Amino acid sequence: MKTNLTAIERKRWRSFMNGYQSCGAWALDLVNTIEYPDGPWVYPLNNYEQFLGWCDSIKLIDNDYYNELDLEGYCYVHDAEIAHKQVLNAREVIYELILSVATGRQAHETYMHQFNKLVDMASVNLVYSSNSNGIYTEWTKFIEDLATPLYMLILDTAAMLTSPYAQRIKKCDGCNTFFLDTTKNGTRRWCSATLCGSRYKTGRYYKNKTHQLPLLSSDSGA
Repeated sequence: MKTNLTAIERKRWRSFMNGYQSCGAWALDLVNTIEYPDGPWVYPLNNYEQFLGWCDSIKLIDNDYYNELDLEGYCYVHDAEIAHKQVLNAREVIYELILSVATGRQAHETYMHQFNKLVDMASVNLVYSSNSNGIYTEWTKFIEDLATPLYMLILDTAAMLTSPYAQRIKKCDGCNTFFLDTTKNGTRRWCSATLCGSRYKTGRYYKNKTHQLPLLSSDSGA
């Protein structure tokens, strides 16, 4: 079963993805699914099926793994509901941490405590193995545990927030979504130059044109 978006939502998603640029990290992509009043349209994560569709769309998981988890979620509805609640709770915690980094303030200890618990939960499911090519990591209960994509997101978040890239997390001047500034001088302002950047420049152009219109004399035609 593919993600149960409505026809309108599918149209919006296709339009969004045509100009979409990854925010630079899966963690940022996750918190940018939070919908705000007057904000940009975002991919809805209203159930586990939609979460899987989103994971597939950002290439967190491949299509084969998507199909396997989708079938598991269809067969074990209650487990899928639990995994979906875990996703939403984790998203809230990750959002608060990313916001604190982007705004240069200390994260609240409550969210740090919750994030540490999330990392512990994810790490338990990741083990080290060995073969003739060397040491590698793999997920336990890869198919059975419907929250495995969430574990991937949690550990990706932990790696990003403790790396030098954390200082490059910014909020778009146009739509307030988070992005990772990978420019050499660190002066990027937009999530996408072709979306928010273009809208800003267009708006500024017409604003300047308006200001340049000649003013009619108050006594013209007298």
